[in-house]
Amino acid sequence: MSDPYSRNAKDHEPSPSSASDIERWQPTHEERELLRMTWSNDFEFLYQLGTNIYTYIFNTNPKAKSLFPFVKLYGNDWKECREFRSQALKFAQTLSLAIKNLYSMDQLVPLVYDIGAKHCKYAHRGFEPKHWDVFLDAMEQALSDHIRSLETLNDAQKLAATAAWRTLSLFIIIHMKRGFQDGLKRKNYS
Repeated sequence: MSDPYSRNAKDHEPSPSSASDIERWQPTHEERELLRMTWSNDFEFLYQLGTNIYTYIFNTNPKAKSLFPFVKLYGNDWKECREFRSQALKFAQTLSLAIKNLYSMDQLVPLVYDIGAKHCKYAHRGFEPKHWDVFLDAMEQALSDHIRSLETLNDAQKLAATAAWRTLSLFIIIHMKRGFQDGLKRKNYS
């Protein structure tokens, strides 16, 4: 059985597979359209997506909770606190920023690079770039659930949309990791 995330459903050409391919990725017209069709800037959608992403992360990697002081502070009510709502929306807004820049990926790079660099301030809590790999899985799960629920797409489009989201997510994470690593180097040289 082939991996549905390593192939483009429409033309069966391999999707970007190496980090260097992904860091220079330019979405095709079809990918741009599918990404736009499966996205919403509706507040409820953004908040629910962010909530689903963090719920997945905390359920599959409970140690990640230690990176977020509000989880300890609010215990089982962490989803209801203002800090979590803000965090969930920040994450969803990063994805929204990516959608806005689908035709200018070169402009997206410094934006997500800077987000990665800003995460250096969380290194003292134990944040490491590998934590973004868990976010990648969480984004894929949350967006796959959303895409499966869309009645306006056929099965091939759903598969292609999921693959496009995975590639976009990898693109974002690769540049965030680079920003984080460079930020740590600058911090250590200061």
